[in-house]
Amino acid sequence: QSTTPWELFAHVGWRASGSDAKNWTQVLEVRDIVLLHNRVPRTFERFDAFQSRAGEAWSIEWASAFVSGTARCNTALLTECSFNPTRLAFEPRSEGPSVVPQLDVQVNVVNLHPIAVIADLPMTTREPFTAQARWNGQGGMVQTHVTSASIGNVHAENLAVNGTLHAQHPSRLNWEVNGLTLNNTPIIQETSGQLIGDTSGLALAIHTFTGQIGDEAFALEEPARVSVDAGSAELTLAAMPLRSAGGMIDFSGAFRDANDWNLQARVVHDGLQWGSEKRRLSGISGNLSLTSGSGAPLLEGAIACDEARWKDFIAVDAVGSASGTINAPHVELQAATLPSGDVNAVLDLPLDDLGAARATVAFTDFDLTPVNGLLPPSSIGLSGTASGNLSANGFESFPRIEGDVIPHDVTLTVPYLGTHYEVDGNVEVRPDGFLMDQWTLFDASGAEARFNGTVLHQNFKDWNLDFGIEISDRAMTLMNIPITDDALFYGTASGTGDINVSGFGPMLEIDASLTTGEGTDFALPMDSQSDVDYVDFVRFKKSSTETELPAIPRGTFSNTRINLGIDVENGAQARIVFNRKVGDEIVGNATGHLDLEVNDFEQLDMTGNLEITEGAYHFTLQNWFNKRFDIQPGSTVSWEGDPYDAQLNVATTYTTRASLDPLLPETDDLPGRIPVDLQLQLNGSLLRPGLDFNVAVPTADSRIQALVEGALVSEEEVQRQALGLLTLNQFIPSDPTEAAIGGFIQPAQSTQFLANQLGHWISQIAPAMDVGLDYAQDALSGEQAVGLALSTQLLNDRLHIEGEVGAQTTGTVNADDFQIQDLTVSFDLTEDGGIQLTGHSRQNASLTNAIEGEAVQGVGIRFKWAFDQWGARKNR
Repeated sequence: QSTTPWELFAHVGWRASGSDAKNWTQVLEVRDIVLLHNRVPRTFERFDAFQSRAGEAWSIEWASAFVSGTARCNTALLTECSFNPTRLAFEPRSEGPSVVPQLDVQVNVVNLHPIAVIADLPMTTREPFTAQARWNGQGGMVQTHVTSASIGNVHAENLAVNGTLHAQHPSRLNWEVNGLTLNNTPIIQETSGQLIGDTSGLALAIHTFTGQIGDEAFALEEPARVSVDAGSAELTLAAMPLRSAGGMIDFSGAFRDANDWNLQARVVHDGLQWGSEKRRLSGISGNLSLTSGSGAPLLEGAIACDEARWKDFIAVDAVGSASGTINAPHVELQAATLPSGDVNAVLDLPLDDLGAARATVAFTDFDLTPVNGLLPPSSIGLSGTASGNLSANGFESFPRIEGDVIPHDVTLTVPYLGTHYEVDGNVEVRPDGFLMDQWTLFDASGAEARFNGTVLHQNFKDWNLDFGIEISDRAMTLMNIPITDDALFYGTASGTGDINVSGFGPMLEIDASLTTGEGTDFALPMDSQSDVDYVDFVRFKKSSTETELPAIPRGTFSNTRINLGIDVENGAQARIVFNRKVGDEIVGNATGHLDLEVNDFEQLDMTGNLEITEGAYHFTLQNWFNKRFDIQPGSTVSWEGDPYDAQLNVATTYTTRASLDPLLPETDDLPGRIPVDLQLQLNGSLLRPGLDFNVAVPTADSRIQALVEGALVSEEEVQRQALGLLTLNQFIPSDPTEAAIGGFIQPAQSTQFLANQLGHWISQIAPAMDVGLDYAQDALSGEQAVGLALSTQLLNDRLHIEGEVGAQTTGTVNADDFQIQDLTVSFDLTEDGGIQLTGHSRQNASLTNAIEGEAVQGVGIRFKWAFDQWGARKNR
């Protein structure tokens, strides 16, 4: 009965004719053949067969699209002879045939598949082949050559058999195989020999043999011989030494029947490797024997291995032993693992009932780093050690693995978010995955979160992840993504809320509902975006011998999606970075809500609104000058999808000191250098915002303010003066011949420009301190003015100090000329800065001197509330 279901449909015709029982013919004609194998149809046009008998001569011929051939013999061969496989010859059944037996067969196979299906043959071939055989009573011949053949998962190339058969002398068949694989793994590269049959028995002589175990090639050191005794059917192998560059494997022994064995195998080798260094056995030595027992043959042996590698797992000083019977071996293994740990394993493998097979593994202080190679790429990372006990039951397909794992000092890493957590909890191993119940996570600051997770799999494939994190008491680090050229966003984030990480197959999804905490600094770089145009497809290779360091990957998962709902509370800092190289950015503390969706780290969508409570816009021009515009509370930034097309409603102010003389040249009794506010309003799209300038003198009296407003009646004049204040920290005269910009820059103004840039450079060297250096010189009077502004925050950013010192003189500026102009000291009484104790000393400029005006001091308490509804304010 066939092992695979098949059905045959055809039109069959048969006819026969003859004169008597020894003289007749018959014809078989089959047309329109359909072979249905596993519900897959195969069609053939015809199959014809012609058989005849003429006296003592028999013949048959057949022809079709898949096989053809002829066979001729006589009655003596069919009735008076039998084939002896030990002698490889036909032998008479009695004293001798009355007529010399004759046989001549030739078969041409074009397609073996239909024959293999119907006859239930396990072999298939890819190309046509021919087989021939003859016998004339005293001798004969056999010849065939099969280019390619497969039996199950075994595949052979170039099988050739040819030789002579003899009734009185030994029959000899030469055989050759040039390539044999098992499951696409090379086993034999080339082997040849001779099959010899005579009265003493059958012998298999192996002349050459080149095989492969892993990447190591073994060759037969000397010809080997396997003999089968004609009387007892005992199989004997004197010796078969296989040697390679690294060592040898030797087989010898005898086999009489299923319960009578005496076989030995010995191996001594430097190392065997399969494909890479991560699959290797080093320093192997051992022996194995099969001997007769009361029942099945007994198995006994021992093997030692200096080092064994599989993927990232490394075992050293491994010792194994085997006992039991050949039908049910018992194997024990002990090894140390690197970089730490010990493993003990026991295996019972009843070959006649693999479902009852069982293995146990006990390990202590096992380093978890190699486990990362079994997890989905870059989903999570583990470090630390673990101890535990595992069992594997049933080996008929894939074993059912169960047990418990107890981690020690384990750190969990989420590469996509750049975060690291210490974990406390046990792992329950089930046949379909890993269960982590009620774990506790700790970040670097000691903040805690509750973690529950499952990792499901199908035979360690088709992974299904489901992790849940709950942060309720104290804000925990949630993101720490470094700056990279292609980052869609970066920065640090901490907060409370719920996070779920799930993944199946190629999809990894992170969903979170969070409220930001202290230390959050989220940056959205504008300079990482590029339009898809010609420059994206054409690159010019630089002629340089310098070697660039490879970028550190953040992790690669084929499809990744992140959905974040973030409630931004006061204290969280947000940045919109226009140019990271020169520090052109909007930065500030904000409140509001944002929804972020990231697809494969290639597309970022944002919706929501942020209200800036405190911040600044750092306006730069190729790092030649850097101006800080303070953002007014109540400014907003909102998104409706494209993160680079946010809507701005931001009011900013840049404060400097300048003389009003260039702006009001015809006005007498003007004060000296006084504070001037350059106001910049940004409205509309972030990509193309509308810029509106305004100039104000907040500390001047009403008369001066009215004069300034009158001089800035046109938008063109406002923009011209804004340019002067930005570049030179002074107003531009209306007379072009007196202007500091145009065809040249006066020396005093060049000095002022360099002083501004020097202050910016000092601030970059000491980021905790903001330094402003100002210099001015009147071209007519020769009067000079020098100002130095300093601001910093101390005591965990709760003590704020801002001050200015300056000097104004017509001669050389000395240290005695410097006076404190403005000094403000504030201390946050609460952590969020809602209540603040403040004191100040300020210099009100006189009409003739900006330095020696009247000093005014004050002290007080400042407070601020933030609320969305009026009722919320009353409940505070």
